[in-house]
Amino acid sequence: MQLWKAVAATLAFMAADIGVTTAIYVLSRPDRGLLEDVRHFNVFDSVLDLWAACLYRSCLLLGAALGVAKNSALGPRRLRASWVAIALVCLLVGIYAVVKLLLFSEVRKPVRDPWFWALFAWTYVSLAASFLLWQLLAAVRPGAKALEPGAGAEAEAEDQPAAPEQASGATLQKLLSYTKPDLAFLVAASFFLIIAALGETFLPYYTGRAIDGIVIQKSMEQFSTAIVVMCLLALGRYSGRHFYPHICQTEHSPPELPLPLASVSGDELL
Repeated sequence: MQLWKAVAATLAFMAADIGVTTAIYVLSRPDRGLLEDVRHFNVFDSVLDLWAACLYRSCLLLGAALGVAKNSALGPRRLRASWVAIALVCLLVGIYAVVKLLLFSEVRKPVRDPWFWALFAWTYVSLAASFLLWQLLAAVRPGAKALEPGAGAEAEAEDQPAAPEQASGATLQKLLSYTKPDLAFLVAASFFLIIAALGETFLPYYTGRAIDGIVIQKSMEQFSTAIVVMCLLALGRYSGRHFYPHICQTEHSPPELPLPLASVSGDELL
């Protein structure tokens, strides 16, 4: 991948991400300004935290793009070594968006708030694009000399093997390195497992909300909101239960060994 193409694609997506997220945030709160929303922030009634998450991932992408642009020899190598961190960031923000949906539905009724749904969907699109752009920057191959004078010497210094006394304390890191071939599967399995756990936790609560909306409150709005959230939680629980075992069974997993006594009858044992 050429350097200028990867950096240009990253910067263009950053501008689009900040612009779209800011526009949705402003349109969702026409009666309150940014400073007022910061002073009176309420996690149940504001999407300021989702907008702040957009700024955070944009700062990460900007740092990655600048690092690769200034040091095309060492920057992609560092991005490849830290892709687990960006995967965890995307995973945590995605889980927080689901929790935000549950909290927001208690006050603002997201069934009738299209701007919240737009920001909710755009958050997941931007998280997937951020992770892909991180991999794109990590795949850059240096085609010219580095812009920094000491970049080559720094890269050669990192290529040198560590001293024996430093390598002796890397036992845990060496053990974790054996999971690298299956790391993407493990991250995906953890995501679906957490989504399934959220579904198991909140489904009984929203079932009770749906029953209260019919029997006690007699509110169609409360009933429809609870039904929509229950459908999303049920879909997440099903996807977690369905995909988690298949993801864990990777190509590196050992085959199932047959039981030694499975084909032996009781008469033969006697």
